[in-house]
Amino acid sequence: MTTGEMADGMELMARGIVIKETAVGENDKILTLFLEGYGKVQAWARGSRKVSGKLLAVSSLFTYAKYSIVKRKDTGIITGGEVIETFFDLRTDIVKLALGNYLLELAGASVEENAAEDEILRLLLNTLHVLTKRDLPPKFVKAVFELRILSLSGYLPELHSCVSCGRESGLTRFDCVAGGLLCGSCESDAPAETIYPVSAGSVDAMRYIVSCRPEKLFSFTLSPASLDQLAEVAEGFARVMLERRFKTLGFYHSIV
Repeated sequence: MTTGEMADGMELMARGIVIKETAVGENDKILTLFLEGYGKVQAWARGSRKVSGKLLAVSSLFTYAKYSIVKRKDTGIITGGEVIETFFDLRTDIVKLALGNYLLELAGASVEENAAEDEILRLLLNTLHVLTKRDLPPKFVKAVFELRILSLSGYLPELHSCVSCGRESGLTRFDCVAGGLLCGSCESDAPAETIYPVSAGSVDAMRYIVSCRPEKLFSFTLSPASLDQLAEVAEGFARVMLERRFKTLGFYHSIV
């Protein structure tokens, strides 16, 4: 992570994606942008709710664009933008759209204001592309993204030995509080609802997700049973490490 803080009066051009939008008055929005080289930035999009507004096209959730921004006090003012990608096809599938909204919220919770996190930005864009263009199970895409973004955010799990005794065999559970695997002989003080059973298949998948090259992230398969375990671990780990529950995740679960 490197600083991407903008000085007052600074003008910049950067590519980024809208991860949150808040209506202001009848015509404007405050956008949370995830910008390359600058991280999470708040920016005012004046007139973006008008049909004729010049910022209309670059001011919606999921829009990836090249933005021109001027820093004013605690926020930025968007002066122009050029659309690169809208991920429009997400809007044709309610499950994928709900999952996409969760990915945006999770990304926003995983990065700090004005701190460049370009690897996480690339992960988010790649995952949205996969969700839009490839016929992969949403559960699979969600679990892979959760575990990978946590590992990039400083929450790399221990996946090669027991977090309690260091044993490298007989690893049968994942402890979300301790942040890693447990062997069958060790107990944990963590609440039972934060400890999940794992198999060789789900452990291999987790090891692959946290260590593979970015372009190979979604290039593996696993059994339905192992996918169920992976999904439980990844979601539970995100909830514990980030210490929050996500509204978008609740909606996603309500429709799947």
